[in-house]
Amino acid sequence: MTLYYKDQDTNALFDRYLASERDERDRIAEDLYERGKLLCLQIHRRRFQDVPIEVAEELFHEALMYVLEKGKPGKNFRAFLSKVSVHKTVNWLKKNRQNERSLHSEEEEFWARVLESLRTDPVDFAARELLERALDCISRLPERQRRTMQLFMEGFSYKDIGRIVPGSVKDHLFHARQNVRKCLKERYGWSADDFFAT
Repeated sequence: MTLYYKDQDTNALFDRYLASERDERDRIAEDLYERGKLLCLQIHRRRFQDVPIEVAEELFHEALMYVLEKGKPGKNFRAFLSKVSVHKTVNWLKKNRQNERSLHSEEEEFWARVLESLRTDPVDFAARELLERALDCISRLPERQRRTMQLFMEGFSYKDIGRIVPGSVKDHLFHARQNVRKCLKERYGWSADDFFAT
């Protein structure tokens, strides 16, 4: 991280950005970016732990672009950036929660389709029984693990799952598989090695 204007106050630097020519604006914008990123990541850690860090960085970038475009001389840069960043994050959370609600009903439909196909398709009885028991164990998983497993089984990529389910997709899948294996062994006395390839 190279700050070109280390000794200059952030608000004075913001005013200078607004009054400067294009060449100097780019260099000042880099400094404001570094200073603002630290501020927004601190806000993220304190208030919005449910938002994935990649999303927080993207929202910070959008907030900074907005502040640089709409800013006026004399405005407090940190306060303005904080306000815009929090506003964009809250909007993202609201939108994400609406998607979660619709996904919840889609999830129920998904499991209903899987179970219905098991009842109607002529499948080897042992494989069918293992799958039914595995689905029972999957339905008992914590919400994030269950949703990650369902999306993975539907063919979503890790990146796409990460946009829908907060947290590390690989961690959720790892723990989901471990919990399903444990559930199958404890509840049914079955080995899940045939069900989950490692």
